Amino acid sequence: MVNQSGEGQYINTFGDINSDTWLVSNGVWEKGKPTTTKLNGVVASGYVTKLTSNYPDQTTSNLTSPCYDLTTLQNPVLKFKMAFDLEKNWDVVYVEYSKDQGANWQVLGTSNDPNWYNSNRTNASSGAADDCQNCPGAQWTGTDTTLKEYSYNLSALNNESIIIFRFKFVSDPAENNEGVVIDDFVIEGTLGIDDFEDGEFLIYPNPSSDIFNIKRINTVGEHMTINVFDVTGKLIKKHKNITEANYQLNMNGVAKGIYFLKIQIDNKQLVKKLILN
Repeated sequence: MVNQSGEGQYINTFGDINSDTWLVSNGVWEKGKPTTTKLNGVVASGYVTKLTSNYPDQTTSNLTSPCYDLTTLQNPVLKFKMAFDLEKNWDVVYVEYSKDQGANWQVLGTSNDPNWYNSNRTNASSGAADDCQNCPGAQWTGTDTTLKEYSYNLSALNNESIIIFRFKFVSDPAENNEGVVIDDFVIEGTLGIDDFEDGEFLIYPNPSSDIFNIKRINTVGEHMTINVFDVTGKLIKKHKNITEANYQLNMNGVAKGIYFLKIQIDNKQLVKKLILN
């Protein structure tokens, strides 16, 4: 599995100017606006199992996320919006995760988790010889064409520094519906507790119309990473491997408002509010 790194807090709208680092297998997932009957216009742009037609029969297709470092967030929660029209108990979609760069995958969560799967059926539990062959026992199936937000608490995976998620879509050999729409994928969480003492960094002027000076006192020469987020959690800027004592953060061209500056050196971090006026 080869994919780029993703940032927690960044909302993947699948239609903005930011680079899209998601991977698709078997070509079923397409990015854009769905135009089928039930899912027509549910989103302006998202990932859809075929934009203009029903999904194909007897197909498995994965939509795979960037690679995330959950250790940088406290209380991480995976969220996304979805609408779906699937052949009930035969065609399914569910979320998996991998901690070893895609070598092994596990189903994320169970049908007992709040605001998560709507089915716990398996081939064995269905009581039919050939029913639910695609069901792992935790999945979405059937029809709900209203775009809804789903969420899963990732606290149990908070120690994972390299983790990938994927939506796994599976259809059986006969009968197909309009499919699945995915939008606004994000891993939310607080950016963490400040690890540095007061006075180790000076950030000025603040407010500023464009340039923020970052002066560090005791960590000169160490590699520093700077991330800037807006109030919705979207990543605005990222600068890595900064070693100088005085660094100028240029926010020229960014809309006026409140932003959050996250400074990281090794495993220590500091979060400060920036006011751009």
